[in-house]
Amino acid sequence: MRAVIVTACSFLVAVPAVGQEAAVLKGHAKGIRCAAFSPDGRLLATGSDDETVKLWDVATRQEKATLTGHRQPVYALAFAPDGKTLVSGGWDGIVKFWDVAAGKEKRELQGGHIKTVYGLAFAPDGKRLVTASGDKTVRLWKVSNGLLLDTWDGHDNEVRAVAFAPDGKTVASGGADQTVRLWDVEEGKEKSCHKEKFRVNCTTFSPDGRTVALGTGSEEGDGLVGAVRLWEPAGGGERLLKPLKGAVLAAAFSPDGRTLATGSKGHAVKLWDVAAGKEKAALEGHADEILAVAFSPDGKLLASGGEDGTARLWDVSK
Repeated sequence: MRAVIVTACSFLVAVPAVGQEAAVLKGHAKGIRCAAFSPDGRLLATGSDDETVKLWDVATRQEKATLTGHRQPVYALAFAPDGKTLVSGGWDGIVKFWDVAAGKEKRELQGGHIKTVYGLAFAPDGKRLVTASGDKTVRLWKVSNGLLLDTWDGHDNEVRAVAFAPDGKTVASGGADQTVRLWDVEEGKEKSCHKEKFRVNCTTFSPDGRTVALGTGSEEGDGLVGAVRLWEPAGGGERLLKPLKGAVLAAAFSPDGRTLATGSKGHAVKLWDVAAGKEKAALEGHADEILAVAFSPDGKLLASGGEDGTARLWDVSK
């Protein structure tokens, strides 16, 4: 029997089934572009085309707060490693810092990007933040005072994704110029450039830092075929998991690195066995393309966000 919980600002349908859809979070008025779990796994943050960020209590599946301040869709979210701060970036080109406990804006970065902020990520130690933008740049910031430390030029089109390596020494960026670039954080220089056939929409490092997962394909006319690729920069090897119908728009490794989750213009979240290079599950429930995926820190839950305006929690513990 399904239990329906209604609140003043959101409602949820819970479906307790292992390996299946565990919950549907409804509250955003438009599509969900990004999602992130807090480091302790107690909160889920979602960013939307409705210009808001919502915080959800993972245990109760209820909305805790709505963060307002962006003037355009929110494209990127990241929790600081200590979980006290949430950072968001969006179509308005602004990067905002939020006090998670208070549910209030703390500050925003000054002298930053002049176009959409598509991606952002904290360094593992939380001292630096990297951002990727439609202005073709990747920027490195000092978190404590918002100082711009470096601007990395190299992409000749929009930079759509960015990720820190687990050791904090390397940043990967992917863009509409069909390249993935690796940057040496300390030297502030490009280390390597990897060419793809289509636009790179998402990049993420495996937990051991050896592999970069890439989601490619266009949202426009050539988006009928997308791809999920696993690139190993050290050896130069690359594996194509499987051609997909529709651009791959989001990707996330499980904490143990054995599973990769992807979202695409198709309506199912795909789970991939990384070692075997094969699809092991398709999680169906969204009514439109999937724009965000994120694993909980313990790896037992997967969150997805879609153009249908819902965030969904999936039980992936078995």
